[in-house]
Amino acid sequence: MRRFALVTLICLATAPLYAQDKATIQKLNEAFSEAFNKGDFAALADLYTQDATLMPPQADFVRGRDDIQKFWQAASDHVGDLRLTTLDVEPFGSDTAREIGTFTLKPKGQQEEVAGKYVVIWQRVGGDWKLATDIWNTNK
Repeated sequence: MRRFALVTLICLATAPLYAQDKATIQKLNEAFSEAFNKGDFAALADLYTQDATLMPPQADFVRGRDDIQKFWQAASDHVGDLRLTTLDVEPFGSDTAREIGTFTLKPKGQQEEVAGKYVVIWQRVGGDWKLATDIWNTNK
């Protein structure tokens, strides 16, 4: 019985370390979408690690928070109404998680919505979850 109590106590004590659950990541994605849709690219870039990597479709790597901010600012000239939906989150230890999700957005000047999917690697930096690697593509 004592061993069971010890294991339970350890599990409860370490539970906050595994906060990379679907609801937590979805809230971060909502902050991402809100920042993008409002044009707050500094806030959006702050959701990434300092040395994060973007892998946009049919484009070169984008590395580092400053270049990521510039990338998303330039992208906003062409698209808007971004929405992200978390489908699955798999923890890889206490400081890393892999997310799979879907997105929709609207190209400016068009009525038709574009849909796609993405994979993100999240890392804990201090007490915050940050995007470390971000890759996506459209469904069509």
